[in-house]
Amino acid sequence: MEIQIFGDDERPIDALVEIKENSLTLQSRGGTKGTSRAKNTDYSLGLRLLLKRLHEQGFDFIEAFVDSIRVQELSLDDRRVLSVDEIDNTSTEQLFTLVSKRMQAVGKVDKTKLHTGNANKRLKFSFFEASVEDLLELVKSTRADHGLGRRSHLSSSEQIWTEGKPVLVSHLRRERAGGLARAKKEAFIRVNGKLFCERCKLDPVAHYSDPVAEACIEVHHSVTEVANMLEGHMTRLEDLECLCANCHRLVHAILKRDALRS
Repeated sequence: MEIQIFGDDERPIDALVEIKENSLTLQSRGGTKGTSRAKNTDYSLGLRLLLKRLHEQGFDFIEAFVDSIRVQELSLDDRRVLSVDEIDNTSTEQLFTLVSKRMQAVGKVDKTKLHTGNANKRLKFSFFEASVEDLLELVKSTRADHGLGRRSHLSSSEQIWTEGKPVLVSHLRRERAGGLARAKKEAFIRVNGKLFCERCKLDPVAHYSDPVAEACIEVHHSVTEVANMLEGHMTRLEDLECLCANCHRLVHAILKRDALRS
């Protein structure tokens, strides 16, 4: 889906983006402004708006990288111009300057002229989880009733969500073997004497002073993801690991990011 970016006044500007699930691509600027060949003449304004909204709103942003055809043979590391760590700790104008300079450097052969050249290239933003509808809100406006802003202030009536309506959902999913997680936990306790996270070493029972906190430990398929299993896949207890809920979610987020990159 292609759509123009909307300014904060809710009017479209001449900056076009392509939206897909988990990604948004700002199209490059081209031609001379005022001529019939000019396109995306508000590229800089569009980039500033996107950076500001990413800074202000609660999207699971991963990274941004140059996606021009000319440099697509380069690795993502060589094309990356923005990472998630930089979004929260940098002002919009600083982000714009940083991204622009890095764009100029991508694909440069003459390393003595890294900060000269095209800073209006095709730029792709990727996300952990973001539907087309979510990203449309990022493109349209920063108004509280439009966006997913984590800094938005909602009225008391707007803080109530109606839930519980029965919905029939049909989908295919990979079957998990019943009792496998329980067997892994029991085997882990036999070897280690207790349940704890193999990644961060959290002992939830000790941390929360409550035996029921064992529920914080989940079983992760560390060798083959369930979604990638062929019918009849055989799983051994050694193929699993015990993770706390936080680490389990992080591991799956990393796997999803790496899959998007590849």
